[in-house]
Amino acid sequence: MHDVGQPPLLLHELLSPEPFGTPKSRQAELEKTHTLTLYYLAQTYPKLGDNEKSASYCHLTLSRQLQSGHFQPVDWATNCATLSQYYVTRDNFTQGRHCLASASCVMSQVPEPLDEAEDGENESARERLERRRADIARCWMKYCLVLLQESRQALMDDIGELDRTKQKDLAEGGAVASSNGSHNDDKQDKPEDPEKSAGADGPCRHHGDEKSLLRFESLELTALEDQVTDRKVTDFDQARTVFLIGQKYVNAAKEFYVLDGHVTDFVEITQDWSQLFRALSFFEADFERRCKMHKRRVDMLQSLLSELNPQHYLLVCRQIMYETAEAFSEMLDLKVAIAEAADERPTVHAVKKINTLAQQSIGHYQMFLDSLRNADKEMPKTFSEDTLRPALVANFCMGRLYSKFLSSDPQLKLQNMSKSLDHYQFVVDYCIAHPDITELVKSELEICTEMSQLLPIQMEKIRLTLS
Repeated sequence: MHDVGQPPLLLHELLSPEPFGTPKSRQAELEKTHTLTLYYLAQTYPKLGDNEKSASYCHLTLSRQLQSGHFQPVDWATNCATLSQYYVTRDNFTQGRHCLASASCVMSQVPEPLDEAEDGENESARERLERRRADIARCWMKYCLVLLQESRQALMDDIGELDRTKQKDLAEGGAVASSNGSHNDDKQDKPEDPEKSAGADGPCRHHGDEKSLLRFESLELTALEDQVTDRKVTDFDQARTVFLIGQKYVNAAKEFYVLDGHVTDFVEITQDWSQLFRALSFFEADFERRCKMHKRRVDMLQSLLSELNPQHYLLVCRQIMYETAEAFSEMLDLKVAIAEAADERPTVHAVKKINTLAQQSIGHYQMFLDSLRNADKEMPKTFSEDTLRPALVANFCMGRLYSKFLSSDPQLKLQNMSKSLDHYQFVVDYCIAHPDITELVKSELEICTEMSQLLPIQMEKIRLTLS
């Protein structure tokens, strides 16, 4: 008869006349089974819509694996880096950074596969290791990108520029949080041990706060965590530091994910790199330097587009066309702002630059719209769900861009105003024909409706001056 309080018998011992396992082996097997149960719970809770509890069970599983030593380092690091993305999307950058630092720490301890061996298995192991390192680099890159984007969102005013009041409030709040909320603060309450805090309903958070830090205490992570902040940035110098770390991991990821053989991954990395520049530009006060950042975006996106076959990568090409058009449009707005701030008539060079940027933005929006045409080269009467809003917004933007052209020729002005009216009217007519989609483009539709009424009046005034 088995003693009460002792580890349970192994499964195959139950089928044997005499138990042969030791208490140590039975306890070890019980711990493994418990860890596996936690892993299955982590997989189950997302199906129930409880991602927070799933993340807690993921952390608890990883923590138990780390404590026991029974894990594959490459898989553990990959899973930990993947877990970081959940915390980053929940605005919990402290926990996200900790998971990424833990992943990098464990991955750094993985030995290189033997170079002497030439068999397929070792080559596959080497490639797998390089892929996982690149995946972790991409997670770091995403961390930096989301941190910059969330910082920008927190500081943005109604017209998309830096709000000085918000900047001051966030800087003061960040200082308070940094002195009272960082994991290095002695005054901060330490989170409960994940194993001790696990109850009947799963892991409990410290004081019920999702942002309470669950740490892998056995890992030394100071250097890895200190390379990048876990607080929202408030000025260009802070943003640039985060940007440079993100760019470092962009380059690390691109060492494995090259265009030849990894097209989709390479495109996604390049798009994230472009968005890093865009997020950084928000913090730059000098408009000329902002333009140069957007020019970097345009160069990398156009270079990428020239390498892709639209027949094979149509969806990806559409994304790049659209983002390139947006980048040109942002450069245009900056050039217009520079010209208006000069308190004098724009130079011939400035006018040419503004008109060129407007035409390039329109050209890429038109490329996007042309990609939506059917086999007969006709625009569909009804756009699909995934292209509906982009198509209507593209027309809205083109209507706006045609009004940005600078010209002293009244006839040319009329031509541009007519084209602008056509695009505004397209959005209005489409929404009249499909009233159920108006909420998708509510703000754009209001402007299009107003401009479709205003432009004919303005055009008529110009015609009267010509007659």
